[in-house]
Amino acid sequence: MDDGGPPVHVHVGEKDGFNDEVFGQKPGILGQNDAAEAGLKRLGFSHVRRTVVPGAGHENMAARVFAFLDEKGLT
Repeated sequence: MDDGGPPVHVHVGEKDGFNDEVFGQKPGILGQNDAAEAGLKRLGFSHVRRTVVPGAGHENMAARVFAFLDEKGLT
């Protein structure tokens, strides 16, 4: 992919109870995100970033998603 593809931004809550395990299964969200990011990079996506949101748990982050879309001019 010559242009690096569309921007991708993952938001993860610092205190998300699923970061290490999801219903007792590993990997948790952080490991799943590592694998997804590696896969995207193998496919040529170069505009991938992740933000660990301080103090946040497993919650809706729609406001952050819409702010990212606005920042990228995608709304």
